[in-house]
Amino acid sequence: ASSLEVCKILRDIAKLGITVVTVIHQPRYDIFCLFDDVLLLGTGGRTVYVGRTDKALDYFTKLGYTIPPHTNPADFFIDVISGSVKRHGLAPMSSTFLFDEWEKQQYHTLPLSRNRTKTEKIEIEEKDSDESSKGKGNSSGEDSSDAEIEI
Repeated sequence: ASSLEVCKILRDIAKLGITVVTVIHQPRYDIFCLFDDVLLLGTGGRTVYVGRTDKALDYFTKLGYTIPPHTNPADFFIDVISGSVKRHGLAPMSSTFLFDEWEKQQYHTLPLSRNRTKTEKIEIEEKDSDESSKGKGNSSGEDSSDAEIEI
């Protein structure tokens, strides 16, 4: 079976309510468009974008990147993440620019394809480090501060 046929079958499975996770390297445009959500990772596996596939291009455009005509968005994202694409009319980005921009987002667009209908705020609250010094931490000497993620 061709890659397109396999991806169409996976999409049909996802429509049944079954979560499908796949890794695909440089998909053709018609295959890329079949995905509801995309997670784009940079060096070291750090998140550059996670959210609806149809909103990814808008996100990079807001950061100053312009996709050339007739370019596959998946290839464009890879080129941006690798540092091959310069921001239109803006200063060159630092090596951590995309990571920093993603982390600065007050509202991250979560995968909203089926079960969610709005952008939800993600708040990460560090536990007070004093708790571990008052004997509430673990005895192994490891950092016992927890992070809570509220969605």
